[in-house]
Amino acid sequence: MPNGSQITVRELLNHSSGIADYCSLPNYATLCSPRGPDMAQRWTQQQLVQLVATAPPAFPPAQGWGYSNTDYVLLGMVIERVTGHTLGQELERRIYRPLGLHNTKLPVTTSMPRPYGHGYDVSANGSSPLDVTAISPTIAWGAGAMVSTPGDLVTFMRALQGGRLTTQSLLRQMREPTPGSLTGSPSSLGPQFGSYGLGLIHYTWAAACGAWGHTGDFPGYLTVAMASANGRRGAAVNITSDTITSAGQLGLILVERRLACRMRFGRIGS
Repeated sequence: MPNGSQITVRELLNHSSGIADYCSLPNYATLCSPRGPDMAQRWTQQQLVQLVATAPPAFPPAQGWGYSNTDYVLLGMVIERVTGHTLGQELERRIYRPLGLHNTKLPVTTSMPRPYGHGYDVSANGSSPLDVTAISPTIAWGAGAMVSTPGDLVTFMRALQGGRLTTQSLLRQMREPTPGSLTGSPSSLGPQFGSYGLGLIHYTWAAACGAWGHTGDFPGYLTVAMASANGRRGAAVNITSDTITSAGQLGLILVERRLACRMRFGRIGS
């Protein structure tokens, strides 16, 4: 891994590692949006990381910012190495079970656990959107393979912001903005504006209606989940398509802004 000996866990968490995103490599342009027989291919985390082993870094460690799915795959591997357990076992022990997230799982096979909502590619050629639900979750693993529901996501975000999952000291560090992150502009994460901390987006752009959360996308799915700083309010939205038109981008910005205002003030902002 380029610069591997110089990269810290914190730099993986806040995406200042400079490690290339395996989903964005020119030679594997369709890896994260496969079609046909490739949809059922099973990937291991080692295979995903190996894809970027010789890819040039985007920038030297801690000298830039760029969201990379590879960072989260590596973090999942770190968890497994440190604990001696699988990532799924640690998520179950530390998060799912304590919070009662009965509808949240990390698939380890090439299909999602039932029941699930079907996801669609609305940009595909044809008279109707293409059902892409059969895409193997293994293309994401720790970077976004988790299957959940809006209700479970709200419970998680409220618990995290309310201090039930970590110490206040660590929570403050998670909220600390990373220099250069998102920069108040639409990003590869979607149209949200704000700053990126340690796995948390601070939605500072929303008419001062700051809230913390994250977006997530997978072929056929797009999710936004956030909570107020004290964890008293939370909301999540799931869309069964990850392809959004220009008009849809503006609509998602409005949804994020209204959700953020709701989190902070308990009412919908103008």
